Amino acid sequence: MSSQANVWCVHCEAPDTNGRGRSWRPPELDEGGLVLYLGVVAAMLRVSLAVYEIPSSALVADMSRDYDERTDLLSYCFLFQWSGGLAVGILMYWVLLKPGPGDETGYFNVAGYQVYGVVGSIVILVAILVSARGTHALIPTLSVARPHARATLLQYLRELVETLANRSFLSIFGSTIILGLGAALAAALAVYFNTYLWGLDPGEVGIIFLSGLISAPVASVVARVAGRRIDKKRAAIGLAGLAFVIAPLPIILRLIGMFPSNEDPIFFPLFLSITIFDLALVIAAQILIASMVADVPDQAELRTGRRSEGVFFAAQMFARKSVSGLGVLLAGFVLDIADFPSAGIAPTADRLSALGWTYVPIMLCVYAAGLIALSFYEIGRHDHAQARRALTAARQRDAQNGE
Repeated sequence: MSSQANVWCVHCEAPDTNGRGRSWRPPELDEGGLVLYLGVVAAMLRVSLAVYEIPSSALVADMSRDYDERTDLLSYCFLFQWSGGLAVGILMYWVLLKPGPGDETGYFNVAGYQVYGVVGSIVILVAILVSARGTHALIPTLSVARPHARATLLQYLRELVETLANRSFLSIFGSTIILGLGAALAAALAVYFNTYLWGLDPGEVGIIFLSGLISAPVASVVARVAGRRIDKKRAAIGLAGLAFVIAPLPIILRLIGMFPSNEDPIFFPLFLSITIFDLALVIAAQILIASMVADVPDQAELRTGRRSEGVFFAAQMFARKSVSGLGVLLAGFVLDIADFPSAGIAPTADRLSALGWTYVPIMLCVYAAGLIALSFYEIGRHDHAQARRALTAARQRDAQNGE
C-alpha cells in the first residue's frame, strides 16, 4: 500500500480544497436545499480529506523502521500541522472576524468566514502538493504489497477482521474514541466558557491561538525526549494524564473563588500560561499515540503475513472522526443538566456554576476511561525490536526462496 500512498496524496487535493471553499460560500437556496447542499459538500470534504490523510499518515510506518525515529518524524508532522492550523485560526480571529453593526464580538461576520474558506483552501492545496512532492523520491524505497490472488468480498472482510483483531490496536482504537469524545465535548462547550465564564473577546481568543505556536514546538521536543527515556505507552499516559488534570483546574478554582477575576490584571497571563502548558502536554501525548499506531503494523505483519499500515491508520482516523457529532450531543446533554439558558441569553452566576460542576466530573471520567483503555497497549521497545528481527529474518528467507 505504501508505494501507492504518494499518488493518492496528490490526487485528493482538488476535491478537498474545492469543498472547503464551497462550504463557506453556499448558493442562494431554501432551508431544505441549503441543508442538502452543505451535507453533500461536507461529505465530499471528509472523503477527500480521508483519501489524503490515511496514506499520508501510513507513510510514517514505512519511512522508518526505528522505534524512536518514528516518534521524531511524527513530532515534525504534528509541529507543522498544529502551527499551520493555529496560524489560520489567528488570521480568522485577529483579521477576518471584525465586529460590526449588531455583532459586537465579530463571531457572526459572514464575509470574514467566506474569506477564511478561500484562504484555508489555498493553504491546504499548497501543503498537500508540497508534502506529496517532498515524499515522491521515497517511492522506490517503500514496501510493495505481496502478490495477492483475487479474493471474494467475504475473504477481504475476513482478512480485515484478522488484521484489526490486534490487542494493541484495539486498545488505541478504543482510547481514541473515548478521548475524542472528551475533546469534542470540550470544543463544543469552549465557546460558552470563553464567553460567559472567562469573558474573552476575539482578540484574546486570537492570542490563545497564537500561544499554540509556543506549545507545538515544546510538545515536539517533549514527545521525543519522553519517548526515548521511557517507552511510548507510559510516556503517553503520563503526559495525557497530567494534561487532563490541569485542564479543568481553572474552572474548578474559579468556581470555588480561588482564581483571579476577569478584571484582575493577572487573570489573562495566568490563564494563557496554563493553556500553553496544557496544550503542549496534549500535543506531546498525541504524537506518542500516533507513533504507537505506527508500531502496530510490524506486529500485525508478523502474525498475518500482510503489511497493513493503511488499514490501521484508516481505522484510527475513523475513530477520531466518528465521535465529533457525539461530542456535540453530549455537550447538549451537559447544558440541559445545568439548565443553561439558550443561545443569546446571558446566564446567571448559578447557571454558570451548575455548568462548571456538571462539565468537570463528566470530562474527568471520560478522560480516565480513555487512559484506562490505552493502558492495554502491549508493544514496548523490546517487543518492537523482536518483531523487527523476526520480520527481517522472514524477508531473508523469502528472498532465498525466490518469493
